[in-house]
Amino acid sequence: KSLPIVLIMGGGTGAKFINDLVADSIKELTEICQIIHVTGKGKKSKMPASVKNYNGYEFLHYGQMAEAYLRADIVISRCGLATLTELSYLGKPSILIPMPRTHQVENARLIETKNAAIVLDQPVLEKEFFIKKIEKLLNDKKLQKKLSENISLVIKKQASKELAKIIK
Repeated sequence: KSLPIVLIMGGGTGAKFINDLVADSIKELTEICQIIHVTGKGKKSKMPASVKNYNGYEFLHYGQMAEAYLRADIVISRCGLATLTELSYLGKPSILIPMPRTHQVENARLIETKNAAIVLDQPVLEKEFFIKKIEKLLNDKKLQKKLSENISLVIKKQASKELAKIIK
């Protein structure tokens, strides 16, 4: 109960890079936080069977995902539009790792220009830097608040009502 919770997701199909990075960093990370790790269906990571402060799942259903988001102090994720929409709606302070050479890089840059998340570049991302960024965000409540406020503004709320007005 005394450790913050970090939700780590690799997107709908799971991200081998993120799963491997978590596995390589697990000893250090579980000393500073509890981890909820969604690996992706069929993408179980190379994590040992039982690690204190680590909870790995291949997939979370709607209610489970809502609970994970609710409990998480920070989120680490890919940068697909659905996930960014959820992070914005919930105002979750986040560390984003876009999938290289995809639209996710542009999504991440947009979020980054609005100071709405920390963006890490996968091609140059190393374990030590990853751990330091997580630790820094967990220990900086002002930064968490700023990222939360800024990401909340990225995706327009009530967009469906606005679209209905335009159509009418």
